[in-house]
Amino acid sequence: VDDGLSDGGVTKVSLDFQGELNAFASEWPTLDDPKSAICHGFQTADFIRAWVDTIGAACGAEVAFVRVSEAGGLRRPLMFLPFAIETKKGVRILRFIDGDVSDYNGPIVFPWTPDWSAPDCQTLWRRVLEVLPAIDVVALEKMPKTILGATNPLAALETEPWPVSCHAATLLKDWPNFAEKRTSPPKRYARYQRSLRREYDVVYTSSDAMDQEAANAALVSLFKQKARRF
Repeated sequence: VDDGLSDGGVTKVSLDFQGELNAFASEWPTLDDPKSAICHGFQTADFIRAWVDTIGAACGAEVAFVRVSEAGGLRRPLMFLPFAIETKKGVRILRFIDGDVSDYNGPIVFPWTPDWSAPDCQTLWRRVLEVLPAIDVVALEKMPKTILGATNPLAALETEPWPVSCHAATLLKDWPNFAEKRTSPPKRYARYQRSLRREYDVVYTSSDAMDQEAANAALVSLFKQKARRF
């Protein structure tokens, strides 16, 4: 799909939709190779592939990837959009690939991505919806206005503040002082330990004192607990 978007020195863009990430694998950023892309770790191929194989499979989500690129010439990518389509009570909902496990959502942009005007961003979004499979509702959540300092084109859409903000920690005096306060267990942990000790023998040990088999068993247990929580 080609459309005339004039702002930012780009006269036309091309939109490509694919239902699997492998179609864009040569250009999609990874943790080891960002490929000049600007994004958070939650939009990298590493995260997406793990998500698709686990959370996406469990909730029956349909993934949808859109590549916005220059039309003609080098066809450099200007933006990648990683989406999931979830069906709830017959309603198809377009979301970012998240499943409540990512901190930041949004598109992948590049240093050469134009600083489009708000009308151009809205026009581009209408074209994105045209190339995607049929949906009923759009819910793009946890999306910052900027992506690591770069403009987020989707922030020009009609948005509202997300009710949950980021968390900050005030560093007191110096690092050793801060670390000591952070490692001091809250009072509620003492209650948890008392309850746990009534049922089991509780022993604390360092990873250095554990053999490989015991360490692997502990890690498997932690993974199971985390997966059950989600």
